[in-house]
Amino acid sequence: MAEIHDFKDSDSKLRRELSVQQLLFISIGSIIGSGWLFAVLSAGAIAGPAVIVAWVITAILISVLALNYAETGSMIPRSGGVARYPYLTHGNYLGFLLSWSMLLGGVTTVAIEALAVVQYAAGYVATWTGIELTTQGGEDGSTLTATGRVVSVVVMVLFFCKFN
Repeated sequence: MAEIHDFKDSDSKLRRELSVQQLLFISIGSIIGSGWLFAVLSAGAIAGPAVIVAWVITAILISVLALNYAETGSMIPRSGGVARYPYLTHGNYLGFLLSWSMLLGGVTTVAIEALAVVQYAAGYVATWTGIELTTQGGEDGSTLTATGRVVSVVVMVLFFCKFN
């Protein structure tokens, strides 16, 4: 197990306070996204009304996971929790895997959100301008047209420039 004191100097320079507004924005930023909307669409198509049971089970499991991170965070108050705690508690290999998974998740989020915006806006754009951004069909219900792909890339660049 890695020594907890390895990172003490780098963490001593961090401010250990958050305002109510900062906490609010962190919470909202963590829960708002297209994932929950895509999840409802896909899960509802597969499981139907039984998806409610799956969501309750998932809420219980996620709560257990969140409580573990909260406990570890109070025991080891260090920055970079999601990547650092596995390293400190389980070693280099798990820390490496989770760090890379967080990096890949962060990189792909912009593209997924851009895709969601274009798919959600496709109906409005078609009604207002007559330009089709998606075509019906396929296993997931819709596919981007060439114009939809261009619009997705533009939206992705705007998201990347705005949020990074």
